[in-house]
Amino acid sequence: MIEMCIDGARTVVERWKQFLLSPLGIYLYSLITGAVGIVILLMFFSMVLSPAALLILLPGIIGFNGATAGYGLLDKCSSFPRPAIALTSISLLFAIIGCAVIAVLQPWEPPIAALRSLLATLFALSGTFSGAWIAKKKTRLNK
Repeated sequence: MIEMCIDGARTVVERWKQFLLSPLGIYLYSLITGAVGIVILLMFFSMVLSPAALLILLPGIIGFNGATAGYGLLDKCSSFPRPAIALTSISLLFAIIGCAVIAVLQPWEPPIAALRSLLATLFALSGTFSGAWIAKKKTRLNK
């Protein structure tokens, strides 16, 4: 009986590993880890910094997590299908997540601020594409 459970667990783990090595799994892994990173950093900084400083740090936090997600996406799968679309979608989702977390942490701020949203999107795009560029350079240098 225990052997059946162990075999079942091994099968699940192997399928999960295969999924995480697929392009969709790599995309979701990069997206989830970057989004969780944004939430964790914003929550931490909201406890130790003033609310005004948090608004100033928001684009940098989003850009940093975008760079790590872009790097992770193209480092794990250098032949990712349509990388520009994947990187752009990750960037836009990071900007939305960052602005939504700010709206939750600071309810007195307007939920949709044009300048904050624009800066978050620009930093997310530049961070994600620069991280992907670094991953491409690394794979070229290793060849």
